[in-house]
Formats: sequence, C-alpha cells, structure tokens
Amino acid sequence: QVLRVGVDVLEGRLAHVWMLGSLLSTASLPHGEALQQLRVWLQIVNVLLLLHLLRRLSSLATLLKALPRSGSDATAATVAAAVTAAGEHLVPRVHLRSVPPLPLQDADQREALAALRETVRKSVARAGISLGEDEEAVLDDDLACCRYLVARGWAVPPAADMLHAALLWRVRRSPPGPLCDLDSADGAFLRLEGGRGKVYVPDGVDCHGRGVLVLDNSVQRSGSSLQASMRYFAFCIQLALRQAELARARGGGEGGAPAPGLQAPPPDKLLIVIKLHRFSLLNSPPPSHAKETLEMLMNHFPESAGHIIVYRPPRVFSGLWAFSAKLIDAKMRSKVHFISGSVADGSANDALMRRLAGDGWKQLCGCEQPFVSPGCTEGFEPDSYWRGVVQRDRAWSALRGPKPTKGST
Repeated sequence: QVLRVGVDVLEGRLAHVWMLGSLLSTASLPHGEALQQLRVWLQIVNVLLLLHLLRRLSSLATLLKALPRSGSDATAATVAAAVTAAGEHLVPRVHLRSVPPLPLQDADQREALAALRETVRKSVARAGISLGEDEEAVLDDDLACCRYLVARGWAVPPAADMLHAALLWRVRRSPPGPLCDLDSADGAFLRLEGGRGKVYVPDGVDCHGRGVLVLDNSVQRSGSSLQASMRYFAFCIQLALRQAELARARGGGEGGAPAPGLQAPPPDKLLIVIKLHRFSLLNSPPPSHAKETLEMLMNHFPESAGHIIVYRPPRVFSGLWAFSAKLIDAKMRSKVHFISGSVADGSANDALMRRLAGDGWKQLCGCEQPFVSPGCTEGFEPDSYWRGVVQRDRAWSALRGPKPTKGST
C-alpha cells in the first residue's frame, strides 16, 4: 500500500512538471514582456513542484527504512512509530474534534466562555442590533461559542469580534433552521434551491462518525442569487453538523450501519467532498458566491471542517494547490486531499478514501454513482432526499426538546 501511494505521488507530480515544461519549451511562442514574466512564474512553479515531489519521496523512504524487516517482530507500536516519522501526508491524520468535551472541565475555559457571551451581548447592544431566535440560539449553545474560542486560541477579544461578525451575518442572511415541515415557506425555498443536489447532506455519517457535506457546482441552478445560495449553504452546513449528533443517538455509523465504536461525545467536524470532475467555466459559481462560501467556513462556522476532499479536479487545480499550499498553515494543509486518477478498488485513492470516509465512501459521498434523476448530481433523487431531511430534523428536534431550536448545531 505504501508503494502504491509513492507511485501515485510520482506519476501525479511528474505529470504536472511535464505539462508546465512543455509550455516552456514551445519554440513558436512570441517574446513579449508579459510572456517573459509568465515563463519566470512557470519556472518557479516547476521548482516548487519538484521540491514537493522530493519531500514526498523522502518521507516514503523514511517510512520504508523504519518499517520492520521481514521476519522481525512487526508490532503495532513499531509500525505506528514509523508512520509518525514519515509524516501525516502519507497516512493522513483524521480530524474529529477541536472543542473540548462539554461541559467544560477547565476553569479558565469556563471563564473564557462566560466572558465571550458577556462581551458579545454588550457589543450587540451598543450596535443597536436586535437578535432573533436563531442568533440567541447560537449564543446559548456552548459548542457553537467554543468553536470561536478555539479558532482564536481561547483569546476572548478576537473570538468576540469573530462571533459578533457571525451574528451580524446571520441577521443579514437569515439561514433556515431545522426543516420539520416540507410544506412550509422554508421547505419550498430549500426544495427549489437544492432540488438538483448542488449541496446536500447524505443520510449517515462517515466511519469516524462525522457528518458529510457534498458539493457539485455542475448542477448549480441558473439564476440563483447570492442571498439564496448562502442561505441554502448555511442550512446544509448546520444539517451536516446535526447529523453526527443524530447518528450517535441512533447508534449508527457509516451509511447508518451499526457502529458501537463511535466517539462519545460525537465528532464536531465535517467531511466535505467537492466534486469537480465535471467542472467547466460555464458551470463555475460566480466569484462572489465562492468568496462568501469560504468566508462562511472560516469565520461563521469555524473549526467545522475535518477534511476537504477535492474529487477529480482538472489538473490545473492540483498545480495551483501545490503552489498555494506553501502559504497555508500545516494544520489546514493536512485537511485538504486531492483525489485524481484511478479510484478503482485497491488503488491508492481508494485506500485514502476508505481511511477518511469508510469502505462505502463511493455511495456515501455520491462518487462514481449512476444518475437517477435528470439534471441532478449522481445518486441524488430530490423527492426522497427532502422527505428524509424532514425525518432527520424532526428526530434531531425531538432530541433537543419539544420545541425545535432554530439555526444552531
């Protein structure tokens, strides 16, 4: 399996270098100033890709040297030590939780949580903003508030600024809460905006108990406004975060199957799958949509992304990521994985996805599935999906009490 990973890395990186090198070696190109700048940048990207390749191969060699030789005592401890020495990019770390178990046991953390709520309520009052049920629910939710504290290293002032901005965003966008009535105004809006499966939450969790969020920009509804898209996306994030809690109550795991080993409390992070195998400039979202989507994940739902799977993107995406990843902190880099090439059973990509999502990852994430409804993403049937969403949200609301709480996780 390690050799499969190494070969996949080698083939993928050499393909990127060959593609860029072929551009540089084209003799018929004109020699303008802009072209010269482009050639310099491509040479820089070439060097970065080669350095990245050498780093991956070096880690592979480290792992092979550290593994026990044939006939020796290959204990779990020695193999684990070898994997740790080689680095998480060969055997990726699984991100499950960032918030400490609730209720908080540390006195300093409890004090920070209380100070956060007090600071935000005062800042909202000074701004003359009236909070609705959704915003009050966020302030009353320990898990939601702790996400902002964790994102800012438990420093109250920057966490309060972050939460204050998130509450203002909620007032402006007004995302729907749990969907308990398909015939309601929220139900009609959600069915219209998400009728093709551009963003949806499968009924089930991955093998680690995390909710799953699947995105497919190729089935974006034409004419969808920024307000409508962001309201719908926020609903889907909240539904995915509720999914782990609901799965824990059901005693279910991957795809709803029994999983007695699920974490207690459940994971507070998501597995996000972005399907780009049908990406084109014609179906790409507007820049304003992409910008606010990233802002939502980073600032309004912080510490929610466990892993982000970029599924079968065009080659240019992998090259751009190899370049831009150098500017991103190591924790965030470890969460992003590109799936390119073969995903057949036993391939390196299949092994990676089985570790991150489980054996049934293709069905759970809607990858390599047949089309069941015209105009929809693979494996998505809108009528049965939305009926299932209502059942899930009713079950989650019953867990929280007789009255559904709008908007929070």
